[in-house]
Amino acid sequence: MSFVLANATVKQIIQEDPAFVLQWAYEDDTVEKVLTILKEHKISSLPVVERKGDTPVGTIDILDLVTFAVTKFAIVSTLAQESYDAMQQFNKQQIGALMNISGRDQWHQVSYKKPLSDLLSMLSNPHIHRVAVVNEMSDIVGFVSQSKIIQFFHKQQDKLEPSLKKLLQDTIEHWLPKDRHPVVTINMKHFMIDAFKLIWENEVSGVGVVDDNGKLVANISASDLKKLHISPIGPLIHDLYQPIKEFLHIRGSVEDRVKLANFPNPAPLVVQPNDTMTKVLDDIVKNKVHRVFLVDDQGRASGVISLCDIIARFLERGESQVV
Repeated sequence: MSFVLANATVKQIIQEDPAFVLQWAYEDDTVEKVLTILKEHKISSLPVVERKGDTPVGTIDILDLVTFAVTKFAIVSTLAQESYDAMQQFNKQQIGALMNISGRDQWHQVSYKKPLSDLLSMLSNPHIHRVAVVNEMSDIVGFVSQSKIIQFFHKQQDKLEPSLKKLLQDTIEHWLPKDRHPVVTINMKHFMIDAFKLIWENEVSGVGVVDDNGKLVANISASDLKKLHISPIGPLIHDLYQPIKEFLHIRGSVEDRVKLANFPNPAPLVVQPNDTMTKVLDDIVKNKVHRVFLVDDQGRASGVISLCDIIARFLERGESQVV
């Protein structure tokens, strides 16, 4: 039986995860506690509920915490002089006041009876990363991320309708627009806080990391905030204000790489212009990444494809088949 996007419902997505257990945070939970939950459950956002009644009041996303970190600690001199007090305030800040300070984290929900295209339309917006799925009683029965959508289509690819199968056979060269914007990158000598600031300023979720020759060597995403040592305060200060190269453990010698084997720096996922989107989808799911980079002959990033881009193209192709 083929999978027809126009006839699919949101319910088909959440049925893929019968063991779903909702994680959430309270308005008076701290940044430190929320980052710990995000890290332990390998997620990037949480619904926030009232302490009394457990009524959802919003969402806290890793991008909100990045925004808070950038606006609070962007000046090195301030950190050097007031580091411990400032970091303690950062760790103990209640997250109720931080919901959607990034401007990219409003609460979104959809009924599980709605067409799947409604959910795709939401998640094709680069400012929407997760959507709550509710039943007739408005109970949350799922929390769907862009990654979850990609995993769903990857699993269903043999059953896709012909138009979507053809879409996956297209090459990167056909997917990327000719007038695309330059890839946002940062030199690996800069501080980690500088990378987070660049993510915040450009309203993206990740940036490429380059060496002095402009060659792509890594990438930093908002989720890397979860890798920082939140407590005690000293290591957190060190993590934010050390060079990206050191944080990612990019080393030149084999000896150093062996010493740091327990802290590997995952190489950025690189694709070629003639690679098909089937290969891209396979690589994204296998490596659990949110973006792939197109590079030129010198290894410099010339394009990037995000989960959001892929979802938008699936939606566009699916809707074009509806008469």
